[in-house]
Amino acid sequence: MSKANIGGMAIASGLMTGVGGIKTSVGTAGANTTSNTTGVSTGIAFALGVGEYLITCILGVTTAATTTAPRFAFLASGGLVAGSFDMQADVSTTAVASQPSNSNTLGTFTAATTGQGATQRPVVITARVRVTTAGTVTLQLQSEVSGSAVTMVEGCGYAVRVA
Repeated sequence: MSKANIGGMAIASGLMTGVGGIKTSVGTAGANTTSNTTGVSTGIAFALGVGEYLITCILGVTTAATTTAPRFAFLASGGLVAGSFDMQADVSTTAVASQPSNSNTLGTFTAATTGQGATQRPVVITARVRVTTAGTVTLQLQSEVSGSAVTMVEGCGYAVRVA
């Protein structure tokens, strides 16, 4: 079994234990979708063991129009069961304003927030999950409007900490 210690967190077989955080970035291709019924993987995914975790994602997002907004959800796979889950996505709609939306169920997309447009704007997602059965969570991206593109730019990142 290989182990590493990154930012004070021991990593063994892909499961996080200990105290601290791990930071990584999304791959080279940004996520893009025009679907308002199906999510697309953002490339942000991680295995979690039994325990409680705090997750922060900082993303750059553009939309095809100011009347289109991104929606986000964390999906569980690999047998992951959450005893509790809460997330908030703060979507920057202009240079000085942002709008929050919430979800308290894995797999449920946040409510849409319009007004973003082609200018890259930040999205900050914070979540807390209490895992009762180990598995994987993946951040998904969805468009508010069918046929209108939302794109997460490359180089976005996340941090996971044991609560």
